[in-house]
Amino acid sequence: MHILPDHFQINFSPIANQDAIVTRPHYRISMLTSRLIRLEYDLKNIFEDRPSQVFWYDQPFLTIGNG
Repeated sequence: MHILPDHFQINFSPIANQDAIVTRPHYRISMLTSRLIRLEYDLKNIFEDRPSQVFWYDQPFLTIGNG
């Protein structure tokens, strides 16, 4: 595998804000955008933190309302 020069490297922020993640035994729910969530399930609690091609920066703007 070839290493790309620094000027071709893309800086990612693939791990969602902790306020946008719900984790329980064997599953994790992450808010990717205001309309899209990622659901993950694994018996060993091993979840994917690499960026997808669509969501390199998993930092949605979140608001919580009542009703």
